[in-house]
This record gives sequence, structure tokens and C-alpha cells, in this order.
Amino acid sequence: MIYARTDHNTSICATRSTGAREPGTNGHQELIDAQAKYFEDNDQFLETLHNHYSAFPIHQVNIYDLARDRHADPHPKRALRIAAFAEMEADGAYTESVWLRDVTGKIKANEWAKPGKDPRFIGDLGVIASLEGAWITGILKDLQTYLRFIDGQRLRIVKQADTEVITEVFNEAIDPGTKYYGAFFSDDGLITVLDKHGVRRLFLTDISKCDKSHASIFRSLIRSAPTPLQEGTERVVKQLKKPLVVRSLVDRSIKVKLFLTTEDPLLLSGSTITTVVNNHAAINIYHQIILDGAETAEAIALAARKVGYILTVEEVPDVSKLQFLKHSPVRDVRGELHAVLNLGVFLRASGTCKGDLPGKSSDGLEKRARTFQRALLEGMYPRISNPFLDACKNATGVDVVPTCFSSIVAKELAHKTSTRKSHITVSNEELFRRYDLDACEALDLTDFSESGYSYFHNSPGLSKVLKLDYGLECCDRTGDLPTSFLWRR
Repeated sequence: MIYARTDHNTSICATRSTGAREPGTNGHQELIDAQAKYFEDNDQFLETLHNHYSAFPIHQVNIYDLARDRHADPHPKRALRIAAFAEMEADGAYTESVWLRDVTGKIKANEWAKPGKDPRFIGDLGVIASLEGAWITGILKDLQTYLRFIDGQRLRIVKQADTEVITEVFNEAIDPGTKYYGAFFSDDGLITVLDKHGVRRLFLTDISKCDKSHASIFRSLIRSAPTPLQEGTERVVKQLKKPLVVRSLVDRSIKVKLFLTTEDPLLLSGSTITTVVNNHAAINIYHQIILDGAETAEAIALAARKVGYILTVEEVPDVSKLQFLKHSPVRDVRGELHAVLNLGVFLRASGTCKGDLPGKSSDGLEKRARTFQRALLEGMYPRISNPFLDACKNATGVDVVPTCFSSIVAKELAHKTSTRKSHITVSNEELFRRYDLDACEALDLTDFSESGYSYFHNSPGLSKVLKLDYGLECCDRTGDLPTSFLWRR
């Protein structure tokens, strides 16, 4: 979905960021109050987290020294960081308590959004603000990933979508050796519970409306941070208290500055601390789930409300339906379990490219499209032998992918590329198991894999995959559309 950059959508973004959860009720305020009470009652747990994080050797952190020493490190925005640091030193801004004056709210226009989902703001804090927050939050993320048990139950905080790590998560989730197992990355989660009948139950979780769910949690994050990082963490949190500036997209001279009316910061996408805060929320929700002895989807959701969050919880019937960071478990021909990117991610990305196709114009559209599709497959499914995926690769007619294509695919797909290190062989039956395809629907995928360039696809099998992974379906071709792969939302 591409959201129009309009003042109407800007208004929707502002409402999404600042409006109440469960509008028309007192639910939002009740959740805010519940969050405050939870952290008052669980100060001892915050002390436990603080002691855990403090067990790792960390020297006193000086934000300016970090920025001075590391602003020129390799990074996509390295040139901007160098310029920003020079400007900050020239005007003396580094002496200020927060390296940020206000936040510019911008519509996140190009987004693979779920059907009916409102557009959201990206908070543009500026490069200087990232110099203040990037390394502090990097250290905090590392400390969170070192947390492997809480309350005697296994836990896994994942720092990034690493295929090998997700494989470990699935294997741990099935047989963790404890009653509870929780794996989390930001607002995405997976929980398994050994219930009173000795049955391992499997749940997928997602924190709803993250951007306006955090309140007193910020104080608890500072409280739990190791002492050498507390001042730096507090500085990054202060960034979130700055006014939000929104400009009209019709008349750029018109702008509105929104000030917070509460003491609690406002977390927008774009802040360096977003993942750290969401991880901290997930850790505390998991703690409450354990305290409650929750064994059902309803009990898990209720435990989350006690921490001030609305948690979407889905129980899945078997291991093949597990999902974490758009990966699901499949067994190779030797019976070993591996994380493989969901087929819906590949189907949705097929036939699409943000901006121009890479390559030379003299190569022609077809050659560039075929090469891009092969790069897509290489990035998503490296080191996998599988009849469906092999047929998809062969249908492109491309054997070698130029570096420029591979780098663009990696950039566009972000965490949806694979980091698999060893080669595996997987049958179609195992790859398709997640989707419960019948023989005809499986044949639809075979037809897709062999179709090559310039085909329009609309079939029950493809729709079933897209429906499960994204809530999408194929659509009929109407009018004089160019041949392409389309879906109906």
C-alpha cells in the first residue's frame, strides 16, 4: 500500500500517534494506570534486571566522547553523520542537555501495510539526535540479548532477523526444558507453554498500538539500565519529550507544533530507542505471564493488560504454523528443523521493485526484471535445494546475479533476506506444509514457479499463501493493466 502524502493522511497519523487506545471507553487511561501500578509493584524485578545488565563490564559512558570517536564509523549515513558532528561542534550544540530541538512528523508513505491499517508517522529526529542515541541503544540491545532466563523460565531477545538465530529459537521453543519459553523482537513475539495436561501450547503475539502504549515504562527502562548507561539512557528518553512539528503538504509555510500534555514521552517510529523500549515491554509482559501462570490465549492477553498493553495473541495448532520475523520452521530431508522465510514474503515481493530496476537501460526491461527476480530468490533463499524454489530460479533464465542487483535487493528487503550459513535440502511437501495446500493448490504454485517472465497470476493456491502470511488475495485482471502480479486487499 502506498499512502498519499496529503494533509488528510497527516491528520490520521497524528490521531494514530496521540489518540486513545480503545476509543469511546476509558480503556486507554485504565491501561496507563495499570502500567504505572505494575512498575510500582515490580520494582524488585527491575532491580533483578539492573543487576543482570550490570554483570557485564561497562565503563562510564560519555555521549560526546562516543559521538566524537565513532561518528565516522562505516554506516549508510556516514557522510551525514560527519557533517552533522562538524556542525554541532561549530555551533556548540554538544553542550546542550539533549541534541535535539523538535521532531518532524512525516507520513510513512511507502509501506507494506495490512489491509485497513492507518498510515503512521515517522519521527525525523535529525542526524545529530542519532549521534546521541545510536550507541547507547546498541549497548542496551546487546544487554537484552544476554538475558536468557527470568523467573527460572527461558527467554530469548533477538537483536536482528538472523536466520540461524531464528532456527535456534524454533528448536528451543519446541523443547525448552522449562514450562514457559518466550522469544521476542520488538513488538513481535512467540510464546510456548507446557500446560497442566503436559501439552506444549504454541502462541504468536504482537503488541498492538505500540506507538501510544508506552508511558511509565520509560522510567523503568532507565531504572533497569546499568549505572554507567543510566545518564545516557535518560538523555535518549528526553528526545521523546520534544515537540512534534507537522507541516502542511499543501502549503509548506503552514506548520503545527504539538506539545505533550503528559510527563510521559511519545515514542515514534524513527527513534533510536524504539526496539529497546519494545523489548523492555515484552520482557515485563513475559514476567507477568509467568507470575499469573497463564496457559491460554485469554490469560496471556490479560497478563499483558496488567502491564498496560493490548497484546494480540493467536494460538496455533502445530509447529509448522509457528512464525517469527516472517520465518517459519521446516524440516529438511534429514529431519532437522530450520527457519525458512515464509513463501508469502517472496510472492508479495515478486514482480515489484521500488524505483527503477537496477541494471543498464540498454539491457532492456525483460533482462533486468529476470535478473532482479533471480536476485530476490538468492537473497531470500540462499543455500536451499527445493523443487519449487529451484524451478523459480530456473524460470528466470539467469545464472549469475551482478553485485548491484544483490545489494539493491538486500537494501529493499531489509530483514527479509536470509543469513543461512549451511546448505539444506527441503521437499515441497515440507515447504508447503504451513499452508495446508491440497493437490490442486500445490499445482498452482508449481505453475507459478515455471511461468517465467510477463505472466499474470490469480489462483487459489497463491491466494491461500498470501492470505495466511499477509491477509491478501490474488485479484482478477481488469482493464488494460500491464502484465504483472497483483493482489486484492
